Amino acid sequence: MVTSHTGRNTLCFPFYTVRQRRIKLYNHCSVSRRIRDQMIIAIIFWVLKSLAILGIFQFIVPSIVNALTGNRWIKLPILLVFAILAGIFMAWLQYVPCILFFLWLALNKHALRAMTEEKFESEAGMKINKPLFYISSYSYIVLACFSAWFFQAELITTGDPTGQGVLLWKHLIGLN
Repeated sequence: MVTSHTGRNTLCFPFYTVRQRRIKLYNHCSVSRRIRDQMIIAIIFWVLKSLAILGIFQFIVPSIVNALTGNRWIKLPILLVFAILAGIFMAWLQYVPCILFFLWLALNKHALRAMTEEKFESEAGMKINKPLFYISSYSYIVLACFSAWFFQAELITTGDPTGQGVLLWKHLIGLN
């Protein structure tokens, strides 16, 4: 509801015959519609970013690494390198994985449960090394989300909290 200059409440689509009232009310409603549309577009982009990150770094990368490494411990350092690359990718997208972290953990739990079933092991032709798969996959997710935060964290170097900040990782290696 919008209150007009006469004090009457009306809907956002007023059908007044007086042109000035309609223009004033329409301008007010168009601002709120613009804000709503911007929020909807932001949510759509957030969902698309989340799906892209999950598609690449939950479904494609671990599957390829698992197929290439099998039960060998080389899987852990390879996944940790890909975790840092995932963090860089999320930082490049300016994506902070707060909700994605928990969703990713739940998806990983489901994937590991499916991988440790006898049916999967017989189709894969190998017995899954549970500690290796659990340690490497969970450390991959934690490091990916932490590095996404780390590459976006800003350090305020002045005493003024509204002042210009520098990226924490640039400050730590001396590139500020």
